[in-house]
Amino acid sequence: MSGRARTSDLTILIVAGVVVVLLAALSFAIAPGAGLPVLSGSSYTADLAGAKAAYLLLEELGYHVERSIEPLGALSRDPKRTVIVLADPLGQPSKRDVAALRGFVENGGTVLAAGALTGLFVPQSRAVQSEQSGTITARTYHPAFPSPLTSGVPSIQMRPVVWRRAGPGWLPLFGTFDEPAVQLLHLGAGRIIWLASSDPLSNEHIAKPGHAQLLLNVMGAPGERTILWDEYYHGFARSFWSYIVGTPIAWGIAQLALVSILALFTFARRRGPIRVSETVPRTSPLEFIDTMAGLYQRSHAASAAVATARARVRRLLASKAGLPSSSSDDRFAAVLAQRPGVTVTAAAETLRRAHDAEQSGVLNDEQGLALIRALHDLERTVLDGRAPHSQEKR
Repeated sequence: MSGRARTSDLTILIVAGVVVVLLAALSFAIAPGAGLPVLSGSSYTADLAGAKAAYLLLEELGYHVERSIEPLGALSRDPKRTVIVLADPLGQPSKRDVAALRGFVENGGTVLAAGALTGLFVPQSRAVQSEQSGTITARTYHPAFPSPLTSGVPSIQMRPVVWRRAGPGWLPLFGTFDEPAVQLLHLGAGRIIWLASSDPLSNEHIAKPGHAQLLLNVMGAPGERTILWDEYYHGFARSFWSYIVGTPIAWGIAQLALVSILALFTFARRRGPIRVSETVPRTSPLEFIDTMAGLYQRSHAASAAVATARARVRRLLASKAGLPSSSSDDRFAAVLAQRPGVTVTAAAETLRRAHDAEQSGVLNDEQGLALIRALHDLERTVLDGRAPHSQEKR
């Protein structure tokens, strides 16, 4: 009954687990898209405001594109062969990030920054403020002057923005000085291209005339640079496990797991059931007796066997009666005579014969066996107090 009850409980748990997994998968499948957060400028986002189409376009055209989930202060790339894309970041940078970005640009790096909050990242742009207007109608901006960055781009479209004049060193590429849409800053050996809005990079507007070409002009020829599309400031950070893998902690955990497994194994071996060995050990009493008997028989040392049996009887008598071990056989026989059914004459005769056989050393196997049996009967009398059968017959 208990076995069927356990089986039934296990079946219920398995069915419940399967139902939970199916419900979770179904909820992901039928969940409305509007309930998910929209990350503007993210290469992971396929919504209208996302930039997944621009990311895939660069991949298809042969550019080396990677998603970056590291803060700017932790990047270790060759600036001259790297382009960083900051599109509508959500978080604010630390002082270390701002300093790292400035050093990256001064050493020959290229940064494409899009969106109002990127003014917190790039240097010499604190005076710039951008505010989205209430209308959703995009405006058209034309090149301010000929440039390799505006080549093949007759115009771009963005939602209207209101600007205050930028800091020193910034040049408008599209729009005017009073209302720039795209600006350029040369800093050291590198440059920063700043878009007031990420609209030209979005899935909704990337296919419009000039938008993809502007992106390609910034990136240069395929294969020249690695493009790092930032996702760290969209909230995509490295997992805790990814940090551990890069340190010796992972090996420490593996070693600890191995030690734990060995400890459990040894504990199981100690706590397991004890089974009787099926192999009879060579120290088995019967085997020992058979071996000793064979040795005595082959060496014809019946007198030695008799001497051993006689010495044992005398030692037991001395211990039981409190007599010294040097006492005579007659005195030991007198002690045995105190037991019911034992006579002094018979006991003394047995001990005397055994003594003579031990001294003479001439004794055949049959005589030795008879004497040993008689001595064993005396030994049994000493131990349990019963008269031996051989003595009763006499």
